[in-house]
Amino acid sequence: MRMRGGEAWQQPVFPIVKKKVSKLIFLLYFYCKILLIFFNMDRTGYVYIMTNRHKTILYIGVTNDLIRRVHEHKKHLIKNSFTDRYNLEYCIYYEVFTYFDSAINREKELKKWNRRKKEELINNKNPDWKELVNEKGFIRNTVE
Repeated sequence: MRMRGGEAWQQPVFPIVKKKVSKLIFLLYFYCKILLIFFNMDRTGYVYIMTNRHKTILYIGVTNDLIRRVHEHKKHLIKNSFTDRYNLEYCIYYEVFTYFDSAINREKELKKWNRRKKEELINNKNPDWKELVNEKGFIRNTVE
């Protein structure tokens, strides 16, 4: 306690403690955010299948923004890619995942399948192989 002008005066401790606690909370939040980003667990993921006009070629991909990714395929923004070379512009199948790492695992699983099994998967959700997503958004979730 200090004497100031004859009065007892004590420096406030609370603002210093409050400042240290808020820094600690911020650092914890920042650390957790980095871990989530590092493990790709803070965002949703999509696994999708693209095809060409004649429906002869299938491409399986994964993304965190399906509409943006379909736009990139349709406008051939990634030159000399597989989808660019074979004109794969129609998204005929997709799955949504809460966590991006789950989407990556599913993509790896689907890529191991043979053509017939992939076609059965598509036919269960989209028997006419209609386009489900374009660069403007989701056209339809399911096909009647």
